[in-house]
Amino acid sequence: DGIRIAQSNSIMTLIQSDFRIQINDDIYNVQVPPMPSGIMDVSDVTHRIGDVRGIVSQLYNSLNVEQFELQQEQSLLKGKEELLQQLEPLEQERTLLSEKSAVHTRRLTWL
Repeated sequence: DGIRIAQSNSIMTLIQSDFRIQINDDIYNVQVPPMPSGIMDVSDVTHRIGDVRGIVSQLYNSLNVEQFELQQEQSLLKGKEELLQQLEPLEQERTLLSEKSAVHTRRLTWL
């Protein structure tokens, strides 16, 4: 059918039904033999593998959430400190201007 299969696809998806494969200029018809009665259905196996992957992913996330939150908190605190240091000269200038304007206002009210 001209469908390209990625390398990341599992072999389980290929052996679910018969297919044709083209390697260079040669085309091969592949007939998948029926599964023996003692072996699980391919879709069951892939579904269970997907469930296991999901559980492993949840476990990984739950183990790393606390570490991630701690790193984020430290990063935010560091950023806050940097911003406060940058604002300090501006706050001093604001205070100075406020004092000058108060003096100027007092002078004008007496005139």
